[in-house]
Amino acid sequence: PHTPPQELKARGDTESDFKQHLDADDQDWATVLRRVYQKKYGDQTCDNMNQKAKRMRYLQYRGFDLEAIREILE
Repeated sequence: PHTPPQELKARGDTESDFKQHLDADDQDWATVLRRVYQKKYGDQTCDNMNQKAKRMRYLQYRGFDLEAIREILE
């Protein structure tokens, strides 16, 4: 599995390690985001704003871009 950028920083990787990882990994982060979301929430619907906000925080904490998160939640 691939590691989102936020987790790399949290592990203590240096900026050069971080850039090297990004350059070496041409991962489609939107695909990774969909997989993470599907694994966590499956087919559960998001019925209210509190649930949506909780899901957004969960994905943001893992380093995903807010715009990409909004797209997947719509």
